[in-house]
Amino acid sequence: MFKKTLVIVAITALAGLSIASVSKVYAQESSTNVPWGMQGIAKKFNLDENEVAQYMQEQRAARQQQMRTNMEEKLNEAVESGKLTQEQKTKLLDKIEEHEQERQSHRTEMQAWAEENGIDMQELGLCRQGGGRGYNRNRLAE
Repeated sequence: MFKKTLVIVAITALAGLSIASVSKVYAQESSTNVPWGMQGIAKKFNLDENEVAQYMQEQRAARQQQMRTNMEEKLNEAVESGKLTQEQKTKLLDKIEEHEQERQSHRTEMQAWAEENGIDMQELGLCRQGGGRGYNRNRLAE
């Protein structure tokens, strides 16, 4: 029980850190797409690296959903208090969704462009997959 609690605390602490990029040296030394911090936790607690990465992805998705729920609650309160109309709330939510789709489209376009031009963004330490968290979502699907 204590070991699991410690692992959860360590993983949660790691989630709070922003891993901006993975260095070229790391890319050459590592055969996985799991960031060094997650690899360290996996090794320390004798866990599977991909399971740690999957857990982190699930936690990120849960946090994003909670943030979305909190935002919608605040917007509902703003509508109830008269600060926003229902139409303004709907437009704002639509604009936020549009922005997220544009970001995803740009990410996909950039990855395709790099691949077409024979550029390995990950090896160069320029790949920011997973929202800049340093792990590759596509690897988790393997």
